[in-house]
Amino acid sequence: NELGFEYIWRPTMGEQAPFYAWFIARNTSGQRTAHVHMVEPDAASSDRIIFRDHLRTHPDDANRYEQLKARLLAAHANDRAAYTVGKTAFITSILDQARPPRS
Repeated sequence: NELGFEYIWRPTMGEQAPFYAWFIARNTSGQRTAHVHMVEPDAASSDRIIFRDHLRTHPDDANRYEQLKARLLAAHANDRAAYTVGKTAFITSILDQARPPRS
């Protein structure tokens, strides 16, 4: 497009709704410089907001997440699925403590 972003529309998980859009910008070498997700509202998007808000208010956890992502990138630079799977336990542990109690 005119802003230089690739656009991908796909299901969040599996092949069913909810859907999300990726906007990916690359530099002249083809490396990603920006990766923006837009998702339809659902429980998964609520979890993303809870996770984001937790990291914003807990800098130690945000730093741990940043370090984890750097290690995973070094280990799985060409395997996005492995990179994503490697983040799952950390994200789940944060969500378990950050989600509001159910009544």
